[in-house]
Amino acid sequence: MNQDVYLWLEDLSNPETLRWAEKQDLVASRAVARYRKRLYMRFVKLYEEPIYFFFKVSLRGYFYMYRSRDYRVGIVYRDGETEDLVISSRLGREAIITNYYIDDGGRMLAY
Repeated sequence: MNQDVYLWLEDLSNPETLRWAEKQDLVASRAVARYRKRLYMRFVKLYEEPIYFFFKVSLRGYFYMYRSRDYRVGIVYRDGETEDLVISSRLGREAIITNYYIDDGGRMLAY
C-alpha cells in the first residue's frame, strides 16, 4: 500500500503546514502575476454574461430568473414583450434573489 506523502498537510495545527501553504501561495501568485489584469477582465466578462434559469409558466406569460451583474426576475408576456419585474441591485447593495413564487394567473409574485 502506498503512503500518502501529503497526509501531514491535513494537520492545520502544524506550523510546517502553514509555511508550506504560504510558500505555495507565493509561487502561484508569482506565476499568474503577469496575467492578472487579463484574467480579471476575462472573469468580469464571464460574470456579466447573463445566465437564465428557474423558469415558470403562468396565464400571464413566462417568468424566469437571470443573473448578470445582479439577479433579476423577468417575464416574457404572451405577446412577446419582456419586462424586468425585480432587480436585486435596486433592493440594496447586498440583496440577492434566490427564489420566487408566481401564482397560476401570473398576477402575484413573491421573492
